[in-house]
Amino acid sequence: MIKPLPALLALCCVATFPQCGQSATRPTVADFVTVFNAGGADAISTFYRAHVQAPPGAPGARDDEIGDLRALRAAIGPIKLKSVRDSPRAVVATVKAEHGWYRFSFMTLPRGGAKPFGAVLGDLALPPLAPNQNIQQYLRSIAAARYFSGSVLIAKPRSAPFCTAYGTANRQTGTPNTIDTLFNIGSVGKLFTTVAIYQLLERGTVHLNDTIAHWLPDYPNGEASGATVDQLLQMRSGIGDFFSVKFHNAPHAEIRALADYLPFFASDPLAFKPGAGERYSNGGYLVLGLIVEKASGEDFYSYAKEHIFDPAGMMHTAYLTVTGSPAKRAVGYTRRWSGPSTWSTPVQSSQRDEPGRGSSAGGTYSTVGDLLKFSEALRDGTLVKGRYPWNRPGHLVLGGAPGWNAAFLREDGFTVIVLANQDPPAAQNLVEEVAPLLRTPKRS
Repeated sequence: MIKPLPALLALCCVATFPQCGQSATRPTVADFVTVFNAGGADAISTFYRAHVQAPPGAPGARDDEIGDLRALRAAIGPIKLKSVRDSPRAVVATVKAEHGWYRFSFMTLPRGGAKPFGAVLGDLALPPLAPNQNIQQYLRSIAAARYFSGSVLIAKPRSAPFCTAYGTANRQTGTPNTIDTLFNIGSVGKLFTTVAIYQLLERGTVHLNDTIAHWLPDYPNGEASGATVDQLLQMRSGIGDFFSVKFHNAPHAEIRALADYLPFFASDPLAFKPGAGERYSNGGYLVLGLIVEKASGEDFYSYAKEHIFDPAGMMHTAYLTVTGSPAKRAVGYTRRWSGPSTWSTPVQSSQRDEPGRGSSAGGTYSTVGDLLKFSEALRDGTLVKGRYPWNRPGHLVLGGAPGWNAAFLREDGFTVIVLANQDPPAAQNLVEEVAPLLRTPKRS
């Protein structure tokens, strides 16, 4: 089973973000850095238990997170706080350790609870831009330092896209990444599933209030059968994930059709009754893909090619099988099976944990150029006519798995697409670094 990156403490820097509430009992990011640098296991545990809310329904999770925090401290040593910035649901701190940069994402929780903070992952980070660097200089610098491997596309209206690639697609053969290299885009592929559903909605074939039972009467979980298409789209069905112990112990090469994923999650108890909560759900998007198959009469992979990829001109996008290895396909590389992640830990191929073929929940292979075509096809109504929430500018769409990360941001004035054959959040970090410069074009 994949060992996730260490879970880290979630804090809110009240000095920098007063909207979080000024209180003597609320620590700042600087307080956390002080405790982290002291390195004492007891101090870390005391601080964590005093200020971090335990995940509901997850016995032992807090102990695991404290243990991971101690392990990370042992692996990277003391840290220096370099920057703190706000995001919709978190405060993100960038720190420097002796051997690299790290990012702590501190999830903010509603006020008034017994514990003010929540626990999230701590990840490798990119160094921030220097004050006088432009985007191209920054990209060259992080590639030269081996902080980034992948391809980058930046498009603005009425100008040719900037498109370039860095690093190595296959370390065994020495093949470099190019702008035509195929990367696993992870959950960015959920956009294709959403488009497929909305195409069927526009045709009147499927309706938002249709239930799983309506389209899949043999679905093995009666508790989930009343979940609607709308709840599946919004991840409010209660269905969980298929990346489980059962999945990781299965022969992955044999997972080649959507139905092959069902044994890994369909009979599991729901996290909540349909509509009663919200939880990220790979399983729910797998079910949406099965509904596309039943409603259209086509298998999902054929539907996506005929109704999404071909109309958008995405000639290089496909659900590749693990045994089919086109020359332009990158290999994903991960540090996640080597204990606490640092830039100096060994890098391994991530292919051993990939299914035989991706699914409606993600795992499509694509290029930065094809994803720009997809963005344009969404904008001009080629794929769907309506203006749906996910089809509006300003949403950062992310996909990630061990060895892969994809980030896709479309705003009114620009589009940024980054694909990396590295662990998350390599692509996400890069988009978040360059996007502010694109909003102030003098440094782009």
